[in-house]
Amino acid sequence: MKKNAIFLLAAVTLLPLLGACGAGETAVPKPPALVVAAGDETQQALLGTYNWRRLHLGGMEEVCADSPHPLDCQDLLALLDARQTTVQLQFAKPPDDPLSVRCWSDQQWGNPLADSQEVTITGDTLSLRPGGWIYEVTARWGGGWGPGGEAHYAFYAMGPDSPAQS
Repeated sequence: MKKNAIFLLAAVTLLPLLGACGAGETAVPKPPALVVAAGDETQQALLGTYNWRRLHLGGMEEVCADSPHPLDCQDLLALLDARQTTVQLQFAKPPDDPLSVRCWSDQQWGNPLADSQEVTITGDTLSLRPGGWIYEVTARWGGGWGPGGEAHYAFYAMGPDSPAQS
């Protein structure tokens, strides 16, 4: 009986501490997920470099994560065969600040020194370029020193056929 009481007391004391220590993937603070939608087709964007803060145990916890350049992620980015002029960016939680987007032609795979091009975005609607392009979306949540942060996402999409191909 005494052994059971000691075990129960230890379990009640240690379980909350183990949960607070961040054991498991869900305890790591991460930015909201991004899904890119082209009509009925959707693609999960690849989360890249980010800085993310959250309130945790009475203080602020921050995670800074680095990742390869989008042009070095060919094996990680599946093609979204949109074949249309726009896609919708669907965040699990909408960003607070305006988004910025840049892209590279898929002829630049493996060349992270290639120059990028700015892409037009209106709200959550992104204009696709004709042909295959790798897109990098930058989004921000919160401001200052509070919860939130900045994240970069990458996806690979085939836009409408170019006039030369028609």
